[in-house]
Amino acid sequence: RTTCERPMSGALVYGIALAGNALADQLVTRGWRVIVADDQPTDAKRILAACLGTELIEQPDLVEIDRLVLQSDMVCPAPGVPETHPLISAAVAAGVPIRTEIDLAYEWEQQRGQGPRPILAITGTDGKTTTTLLTAHMLITAGHRAAAVGNTEVPFVAALGDDVDVFAVECSSFRLNWLTSFRAEAAAWLNFAPDHQNWHTSLAAYEAAKARIWEHCRPTDVSIGCADDP
Repeated sequence: RTTCERPMSGALVYGIALAGNALADQLVTRGWRVIVADDQPTDAKRILAACLGTELIEQPDLVEIDRLVLQSDMVCPAPGVPETHPLISAAVAAGVPIRTEIDLAYEWEQQRGQGPRPILAITGTDGKTTTTLLTAHMLITAGHRAAAVGNTEVPFVAALGDDVDVFAVECSSFRLNWLTSFRAEAAAWLNFAPDHQNWHTSLAAYEAAKARIWEHCRPTDVSIGCADDP
């Protein structure tokens, strides 16, 4: 009798800068087989890929992107990869899930042995970073150990192992666009104006991405927005 082992799950991380590297590192730590690709390769990114135990696939063409997607159980585009990128259409056509850094970080946080920590989320066209940093500062001043993460210098996924009580997560539309599970005990949508039209397929798509910050709200959560804005 032979024993059949299940193949290691594979993730394609596309874009190996700050967020992509942090996510790839967590995936490797959690036992995933990781493929990394980048449209703008540099020596620094090649070194990052080597540290992850893999090789950087540089500027893949359409055929190569299709092949990489079909080899993967999920596709993880970095925030800089727009929804108009061939990677996205390839993943959708192949039925391979598209996952974001904050989405996976949220799921892993829910599995934390000591229980998940509360999350405060902030989005908006303008003022996200200022409000996120202010929120973290208010929490720290009130005696909590808080971290400002997400679309800051520290990706959410990179802070999961930190000794903190609460996360203030800056949520750009790039991070919100592919959500399947992320939620926050309190989430604020500050404002909305035309922006990032080189990333989203339309203004409506940009607005829909912002609205996903409330997509998984529970009755006990708090949603903060402009009451007079339809």
